[in-house]
Amino acid sequence: MNAEAQVSYATLRSPIDGVVTDRPLFPGETAAAGTAVITVMDTSSLLAKLHIAQANAQQLKLGGKADVTVPGVEDPVEATVSLVSPALDPGSTTVEVWLKLANPDGRLKVGTAVHAVIRGVTVTNALQIPVSALLPAQDGSTNVMVVGEDNVAHLRPVKVGIRTAEKVQITDGLSPEDNVITDGSYGLDDGTKVTPGGAKPDAGDKD
Repeated sequence: MNAEAQVSYATLRSPIDGVVTDRPLFPGETAAAGTAVITVMDTSSLLAKLHIAQANAQQLKLGGKADVTVPGVEDPVEATVSLVSPALDPGSTTVEVWLKLANPDGRLKVGTAVHAVIRGVTVTNALQIPVSALLPAQDGSTNVMVVGEDNVAHLRPVKVGIRTAEKVQITDGLSPEDNVITDGSYGLDDGTKVTPGGAKPDAGDKD
């Protein structure tokens, strides 16, 4: 019985099925108290962790789809959003996002740097304007300059939705018929007389 007990002490059993990813000790070495002898990982599914801007993170939802490009793997690997952190990273003011990837055949390796494209919220028939048309105010509101039928620029408050690098969705404050100044409106006073682009001079005007 003592021999069986000694043998049982020399046997290590993992509580999970997985792959040995680290064995820091060599045969015959004595492990100090608290030292990890073997590291076992369940690699049947992996997590890709990334940090993105807060404005982009607000357009994500749990279970959303993503495509992850892995070095050495020809086709992108499909993943799902498993976590969107509720708090900003204090160092970078970005949001941590986890993508879960299935890895049943073990072809994906732990620690690999990957590139991810996440599919965000899709809005049909969105009213969009160039980002350059926005005029942020000191009170936190957002405005644009709209040219009226009288060819006068009027400051108008708007509410914005989804943003990209070049365009922004307007959810309130504009209609498709409005003529928005898309460039050069910064510093333009409300009520300024303007000449819309492409307008022809009057017959009485001289060159």
